Amino acid sequence: MHSLPLLKQLVAFAFAGTELVGLAAAEAENPRRTLPRATRQVFWRITIFYVLSLFLVGLILPSDSDDLLGSSGANTKASPFVLAIQAAKIKALPSIFNVVITLSVLSVANSATFGSTRTMQALSLRGMGPKFLSYVDPKGRPLWCIVIQLLFGLLAFINEASTGKEIFNWLLALSALNNLFVWG
Repeated sequence: MHSLPLLKQLVAFAFAGTELVGLAAAEAENPRRTLPRATRQVFWRITIFYVLSLFLVGLILPSDSDDLLGSSGANTKASPFVLAIQAAKIKALPSIFNVVITLSVLSVANSATFGSTRTMQALSLRGMGPKFLSYVDPKGRPLWCIVIQLLFGLLAFINEASTGKEIFNWLLALSALNNLFVWG
């Protein structure tokens, strides 16, 4: 895949998630107060955690590093952040940062579960989806929506197929296109 179309696809994919602020605000006690505050926090979190951290990695890690060349997607040899920490010769921090990355992935999975299940349930309640998706257990969990979301999570194992990279790129493109429709 050429780099410019891939870059556009990854940007469209990465843009997703900010709508979760609205979903979370819908369940807040005082949305008029919490929504503007949460929106401001999203801006600062993106600035600090993405822009500033990538700037620092760019200052520390040489762009022609052998560890970065020839790796992409699931074939990535190491995290650029861990490589930058190793280049800075900080001993214990690479392992700690790998734990942070793992916890971040779990946090994204939790957010995706929250967003997708609440959206499926809301569509069902408005008559735009199957009625059984509107079921909520006594603890407030939309169980059938969670089951469907977890089944879609099993699509990750497609990457183990011989054509896994191609299938993953198609799924990524479909997800990015969906984001453009949602925000368009």
